[in-house]
Amino acid sequence: MKQLLLAAAMTVGCVQRNVVNPHVEEKPTAGACGSLTECLVRATEQLRLATAEVQLWAARAAPVGTIEAWASPAELVPEGWKICNGAPLERAKYPALFAVLQYRYGGAGESFNLPDYRGWFLRGVDQNAHHDLATGERGPIPGTTSKVAGDDVGTFQAQAIQAHQHEFKGDGADFGPYPFFVNGQAHPAGGINTHLDGGGPETRPSNVSVYWIIRIDY
Repeated sequence: MKQLLLAAAMTVGCVQRNVVNPHVEEKPTAGACGSLTECLVRATEQLRLATAEVQLWAARAAPVGTIEAWASPAELVPEGWKICNGAPLERAKYPALFAVLQYRYGGAGESFNLPDYRGWFLRGVDQNAHHDLATGERGPIPGTTSKVAGDDVGTFQAQAIQAHQHEFKGDGADFGPYPFFVNGQAHPAGGINTHLDGGGPETRPSNVSVYWIIRIDY
C-alpha cells in the first residue's frame, strides 16, 4: 500500500524522484498540493480511481462467473478464481458470484455451491439448435442438490453411444436359418448371444485434463 500511495503521490506532483539517482526517493513536500495532508488526500483519491480502473478492465476481460481452463497445478490458481469442484461458498462473502449463479449448482439459505466440473467435458447449451439431440435426458449434476433440467446451463447428460446396427454374415455353415460369425465364432440363430471384444470402462474421445476454474471476484 505504501508503494501504491507513493506512486499516486508522484502522479499528483507531491513526491519527486532524485534526478541523480532515480532509485532514491525524495521526502514528500507540499508541492502543488498546498499541504502534505492535501497531498495524501489527493494521492488516496488517485489510488482509488486507479483501482476502479483496474477492476473495470478485469470485469471486461473476465466477468464474475466466467469459466476458464487452467493448465497448471491447483495451488497456482490465481487470486480471484476458484476451481469448479462443487464447494459451498457464503453468499455474504461472494455476493457478485451469487448474483450470477444463485442456487443453480446447489445450496440453500446463506450458502451456494460452485459448479462441479471435475472429470466432465463441457458442452454448449443447445438453445433449440438441435445439435444436442437428447436435451430431454439432461438433469442435475450427480451428487449435487441442483434442480436444473432440460436445455439449460448447468445440466448434466450421461454418456451414451448413438443407436446403430451391425450386419453379421455367415460363411456357409448351417447353424439355423440365420447363422452368423463373430471373429470366427459361430452364433446359431435363436436365443441371446453376447460377444465382448475389448474396450474400457467408459466411452470417450482422446483428451487432456485441465482444471476448470471460475471467476469469483476481482
